[in-house]
Amino acid sequence: CREFSVPLKAAALQFVLGHPAIPTNIPGVRTVAQLEDNLQTFRAEIPAEFWAELKRRELIRQDAPTPQ
Repeated sequence: CREFSVPLKAAALQFVLGHPAIPTNIPGVRTVAQLEDNLQTFRAEIPAEFWAELKRRELIRQDAPTPQ
């Protein structure tokens, strides 16, 4: 994440949305600030090269669907 300046939280929240069987991800929140933070996290730009590098390093499976 550091190499690509991708927040870990953004990678975690967005990764699951790459799978076609998961149409939505609703993380829990307790405050408006947490909700706003989650919305910003979902909007974070993550380059395709980031997901490719995770696969290259075998940190995720080669056939793992990733966000577009």
